[in-house]
Parts: sequence; structure tokens; C-alpha cells
Amino acid sequence: KLFDVAANNEKILGEQFSATEKRFSMREVTRTDVSQARARLQDAISGRITADLSLQESLAVYEETIGSVTRLDLIEWSIDMLAAYQLPSTIEAAKELAYVKNSEMRQLRLQQQLAKMSVRENKSALLPTMSIEASLSNARNSSAILRKSTDVTVEGVLTVPLYDSGKSWSNLSSAKIQVRILLENEKAKKLTLERKILSLWNTLQRTDGQISSIRSSVAANEVALQGVRREVEVGTRTTLHLLDAEKEYVQARASLVSAAHDKTRSHFLLMLECGILGDAFPN
Repeated sequence: KLFDVAANNEKILGEQFSATEKRFSMREVTRTDVSQARARLQDAISGRITADLSLQESLAVYEETIGSVTRLDLIEWSIDMLAAYQLPSTIEAAKELAYVKNSEMRQLRLQQQLAKMSVRENKSALLPTMSIEASLSNARNSSAILRKSTDVTVEGVLTVPLYDSGKSWSNLSSAKIQVRILLENEKAKKLTLERKILSLWNTLQRTDGQISSIRSSVAANEVALQGVRREVEVGTRTTLHLLDAEKEYVQARASLVSAAHDKTRSHFLLMLECGILGDAFPN
């Protein structure tokens, strides 16, 4: 979108520059007007080049994440599409959902479970162990009088760990320390998660208000631009007035695109932090 705005601005200012040169040849405007129009055109060209480079970087990220782009015009997006990707209704609900479903929080909890299992395993190495072995044998006497005997043997072995150079106690202490470290990591991650959710939530609230006001600004600047163009034709406004009106209109459109980008980005980042982005894109 920013590239489209920049390219359209360059086209309009190019036409404006050509028209100013023609009017200069007819002595309707001064050389100053031509210079001003040329300067604005060069600024527009610079802006279009910058927007083109940003677009190429974004396309590279798109291809790396999603896939190749066959036709750029097939990639369409509008902030109205965000309604299909629901967010929690309140910031508190978003935090609670993130505590449960955030991928990093889930990974930390899994690591804690494994660490606690390691503690139990190392504790068991310090405890006595008992093993029981049993055997059963049958024998037949081959004499004339048939006799049968059965022998049953049961053995119990008790093993008591006495001394292993402190290795078992050291392993147990290390396992307990690892559990405490993971618990502290979970607390730190929870605080970081809360901060991210608060920041993203505030950005969404801010961009909602910005988009509404910027849309009104775009409409107002478009009306003003049309009026200045007519006034330039009748000679009541100068070329500089027209260039300023063009600039304000383009800046308003660029601000609208930027606000829509910020809202979309924050929306999906909040879904990611809440752990529901994968549910929205199961494939």
C-alpha cells in the first residue's frame, strides 16, 4: 500500500511538473514555481524508491514464511478482515489465556515437570532397594515307585547405599536447583508476557482511534486538494499552494496505511502471545 501511495504521488507530481513547465513557457508562472515543482517531484521519486525497497524486503519475508509470490496484485489485505480473527474481549482475559496457551509458558511448565521427575529419580538413588527372587522346580524319581518332589526357593536381597563420594547427594542438589531456576524463569516470563500483552493491547486501542481520525483527514485533504486545483486554474492560488495540498493529502494516505499496518501487526502478535495464532491458521 505504501508503495502504491508513493508511486501514485510520483505520477501526479510528474504530471504537475510537466504542466508547470508548460505554464512557464507561456509566462503564466515563474521559474521559482518550476523549481518548487521539480523539488517536490524529486522528493516523490526518493519516497517511491524507499517504498519499493521496503516492499522487496517485505516480499522476501513473505516468501520465507508463506511461499513464493506469483502475482503481487493477488495479495490483498484490509483491516476489516481482522474481524475473522477473534481476540479475547478484555486484557485480563488475554493474560489468562496467554498463561495457559503461550508456547514458551507451556515449554517452561514441561521443563519443570521433567526437572521434578529428575528430583524424584535422584531421591530414589539414596533409598534402600529390595529385590526378591523366586524359583520353582519339579523332580520325578525313575524308580519303580513313582515319586514326585517340588522345591520352592525364595530369596530376598536388601541393598543399602552407604557411600558414593557424595555423587547422589550432589545430583539431587543440582536437580533441586534446576527446579528453582525454572520456577524463577516462569515468573520472569510471566512478567514479560504481561508487559507485551499490555503494550500490544494499548497499540490496538490507539490505532483504532487513529484510523478513524486519519480517514476523516484523508477525506478532508482530498476535498481541499480538489479545491486548490480549481483555484490554481483560475489564478487565485499558486503552484506552491497546490504542491502543499498534494503533500498533505499524500501524507494523510501514508499515515492511514501505517496505522492499518500497526493495527494488523499488533493484532496478530497479540494472538501469537495468547497462543491462539496456530488455531487461526491450522495448516
